Amino acid sequence: MISFECDYNNGAHPLVLQHLVDTNDKQSLTYGFDEWSERARHRIRVACNAPKADVYFLSGVRC
Repeated sequence: MISFECDYNNGAHPLVLQHLVDTNDKQSLTYGFDEWSERARHRIRVACNAPKADVYFLSGVRC
């Protein structure tokens, strides 16, 4: 059984590690304004069938 209660007690999937190696020397804009965020926005809009939806990412949220 896989436990998802902590992401520090398991290693990463080999494809995730390979992607990190492949993109390690690539510079990008800050989180939320980079190409990866834009890809995620597109996928979220497609999944929600809302092509004009505003999609925002939160970071540094304090409770």
